[in-house]
Amino acid sequence: MKLHLKVLIILASIWAAIFLIIYVYSMSTLMNGYVKLEQQQLVHDIEQTRKTLNNMLSSLTLLTADWSNWDDAYDFMSNKNSEFIRSNISFTTFQNAKINFILFFLPSGKLFYGQYYDLKEKKFAPLPRELVTYLESFLAQEKHKHNKVGLIKTQSSIVALSALPILTSEGKDPARGILVMGYNFNTNHIEQLSDIISMQVGFIPLPIPQHDLFTQTVYANLKSGEPYYIATRNEDIIAGYTFVNSIENVPLGILAVESPRTLYQEGVKTIHYYLVIVLGIGVLLLLMIWYLLKIFVLDRVINVSQQIINISSESKFSERIKISGRDELGEMVAAVNSLMEIIELTQEQLKYRLFLRTEELERLSNLNKNLYTEMTRQKEIEVKLREGEKILRQMAYYDALTGLPNRLFFNEILQKMIAKSERDGTGIAIMFLDADKLKNINDTYGHDVGDKFLQHTAQQLKNSIKGSDVAARLAGDEFIVCLSNIRGRALINKVAEKILHNISTPLYLDNIPIVSTFSIGISIFPEDGTTIEELEKHADLAMYYAKKQTGSAYCYYIDVANKMIEG
Repeated sequence: MKLHLKVLIILASIWAAIFLIIYVYSMSTLMNGYVKLEQQQLVHDIEQTRKTLNNMLSSLTLLTADWSNWDDAYDFMSNKNSEFIRSNISFTTFQNAKINFILFFLPSGKLFYGQYYDLKEKKFAPLPRELVTYLESFLAQEKHKHNKVGLIKTQSSIVALSALPILTSEGKDPARGILVMGYNFNTNHIEQLSDIISMQVGFIPLPIPQHDLFTQTVYANLKSGEPYYIATRNEDIIAGYTFVNSIENVPLGILAVESPRTLYQEGVKTIHYYLVIVLGIGVLLLLMIWYLLKIFVLDRVINVSQQIINISSESKFSERIKISGRDELGEMVAAVNSLMEIIELTQEQLKYRLFLRTEELERLSNLNKNLYTEMTRQKEIEVKLREGEKILRQMAYYDALTGLPNRLFFNEILQKMIAKSERDGTGIAIMFLDADKLKNINDTYGHDVGDKFLQHTAQQLKNSIKGSDVAARLAGDEFIVCLSNIRGRALINKVAEKILHNISTPLYLDNIPIVSTFSIGISIFPEDGTTIEELEKHADLAMYYAKKQTGSAYCYYIDVANKMIEG
């Protein structure tokens, strides 16, 4: 890599690290500041929403006060004048005031008179019994016989009401009862609240459904004593939540206020503009620094380097390096020139010494040639020894006819697989195979055909098992297979059936099919034995039981053992 590029990469890396620190600081500290401002603004919006809701309820109090401080209503509580009802409590009263009920209660809290009007259906309806029962119980308490305004919850709805004592037009006592006016608090009032404050407002009545996990989280935080709960819904919306209490100061529902994240998004834009400006200034400074370094340092260093390369490539140590300026680089060049003078002198001395040593080197060269010849012969001997060792190992561990591992090599492999199975907690299956008709094939077609049949069987056997399993030839027509990582009979059955299918495939010689049936005995480690001798002995025994069946078959030792016990 060129020096110019290295310096540029180093400067760029330093600036990238500095910019990364600035970026992390900006996105953490500054963004946290904008988030806090956004949350403070939302808390203010929640308070404004709460005040607006209280103002809506206060307007109901003004309406109730007009009726409760009225001589006609005062007299009505003593004589229940029907003319008062006909003249004042008509459907227009409810529609104009947008209320659902007007209730007159005695000082004791018992209902004196009341009317309920369905604003949606625009007709009078029976008084909800649950509302009357609640208010009779509520107003019977002395502390509730004075001015009350707020929300209550019945079994079917949430109700906004105002309760005031019924006095004369001058507001004089004694009170002859309590006047209650109100309406069903529903989505229309929430939409009205949203229109007033120009924000999206929602109301979530209690209790919260169990499946609504987010609202359950909001409720848990507010229940723990937090006055507000702020949640970011997405990149564009932030929502705030607070309890709405009933007239008895008990949580009735959750007031939700959603606000666009204008402040946050403007903050993000501001930070991005700031980072772009910082990045631009940094890149300009980086290029300026790199340009100055190039002029005053890098170009001079490269010039010196090129002169040294030219002198070295042509071995002209009599020449000297030239450079302008009196600084550390000039001092270095002067030292290099002094060193070149020493090299020039040393070269002359070496030429003379080389002349003296030429004959001795020629003599040593001849000796080296003889030594090389001897070493080559030794290497050829070593190669032949390794090839012979490989042949001996093949003869010792593999069957000469089929190329499969023999009994010795198979037992070594099986011992290792048993040790691994004990560590891993897995099973091993031993399959003892015997060709039922090899003697007939040898007698009918000759031993050459029998050998080809055995080779065909060995190849089909290798094709039937996976790479981690082992197949070997024991002797004559006997083969053995070891399956590793066994966890049940299903896999063993599948492999056994695959083996029987493949090795039963006919071998065609001169269009003559050479085929035999096979018997397989199966033993399983550790259930049927924990040593090589036990496993092979039991698999051999199971194989003889398999021979008693018709055609190719396989049999498990455990089944044989059970039959022997039963017999």
